[in-house]
Amino acid sequence: MKRATVIAVCALAVAAAFASSAGAVQPEKRSLKGSGHDVYDFPAGSVCPFHVSVDFFRTEGNVLTYSNGVQRYAYTYWIDFTNVDTGVTRLLHEAGSVIYTSPGDDLFVTRMTGQELSVFFPGDLGPGSAGEFVFITGTSKEVDEVPGPTPNPFGVTTLSFEVLSGSAENLCKTMA
Repeated sequence: MKRATVIAVCALAVAAAFASSAGAVQPEKRSLKGSGHDVYDFPAGSVCPFHVSVDFFRTEGNVLTYSNGVQRYAYTYWIDFTNVDTGVTRLLHEAGSVIYTSPGDDLFVTRMTGQELSVFFPGDLGPGSAGEFVFITGTSKEVDEVPGPTPNPFGVTTLSFEVLSGSAENLCKTMA
């Protein structure tokens, strides 16, 4: 009898756990899939000292949007990064996850894990800083304000950026 009561209580606990998770709000899911070319052109001096073309030519993944506003991207991108002045192209494979949170007002915190290409315009990383295309393998964190006191051409003010683990390559230097 005692064993039957324990089994019944365990069964009720498991059923209650499933019932509560079944009622939980699931995130909205949107697929990222594309094989077209999404090309961005950066004239010499706008980021790097040379003219850059960034061509996202294959995209796959998902975007999950949670009820609290948090967005998580799990993705893979294939990118042709070209120094137009020299004609040298490098194939980059971005793959990983990006989590966007908004702690309030116009602030956004981005945590990236995997391989990721970030662009910073001159002055984004502090007064007088050079522009950079940074290819990160590892984990990084960026804090932005939209629009913020000194918005870049994308309408964002970068308040901080750091590579938490792994490596970072400044393509403005290595592709010069």
